[in-house]
Amino acid sequence: MKPLHLAANLTWECDLRCPMCWIDALGLDRKVPTRPWQDWRDSLSRYGGNLLIDFSGGEPLLFPGLHKLCLSLAAAGAEWALTTNLQQTEIARLFLAVPVPSCISWNVSYHAALTDEHITFARQLRAAGYPVAINAVLHPSEPWPTTEHLAGFALNWIPWQDWTAGDGTDGLPRICNAGQQHLVIAPDGTAYRCQVELQKQIRPMGNFLDGSLDVPPSTHLCLIGCSTCYTQNGQAAPGWRVAMEDAS
Repeated sequence: MKPLHLAANLTWECDLRCPMCWIDALGLDRKVPTRPWQDWRDSLSRYGGNLLIDFSGGEPLLFPGLHKLCLSLAAAGAEWALTTNLQQTEIARLFLAVPVPSCISWNVSYHAALTDEHITFARQLRAAGYPVAINAVLHPSEPWPTTEHLAGFALNWIPWQDWTAGDGTDGLPRICNAGQQHLVIAPDGTAYRCQVELQKQIRPMGNFLDGSLDVPPSTHLCLIGCSTCYTQNGQAAPGWRVAMEDAS
């Protein structure tokens, strides 16, 4: 059985306000209540090792108990990844002091606030055995990384979706299996088939943390269109590569 891929947005809070951020573009409430890390642990424990979870947000390092949550996941045999701006280095140092196995990747977001000190810390993470990737969004306001600043890290370019000028989707109808092996979770536990349906706030599938999740048995016809995070990011984690075909 394929592992369940969860994109878990633990919090909408962030210590930065990047101009390309879709959370601000869509006007989501960054103060929406979050659930305790123990709730995530208890819900995720039902899947044991058959799980790949991407922690994001917002800034996941601002989520209380993140290190404990990752430790509990790894102990159960699950794999995990983390997308972070790396500003909260003191919190991130917990992962150096008490290493957490089963990490797929630390996905470090390249932005104007990423200093040489943060790049040095990313090297420390890599030296400790964590896979580290650096991702840069193709947005005109953001700095272009230099080879010297990257200090030997490979760079993944992420297409920018302009949610402020439209709905950020391509409008093409597709047959898609999102929601079967891939789910996207909001900070309060509300579950969606995919990132697009969360961003458009439609079709919630229940609440992952309350056990009211209704996983669909088959593919579905999606008429809302898809976004670049699924269609143009060829270097995305395997869990993001949902199966889809043109239905136009």
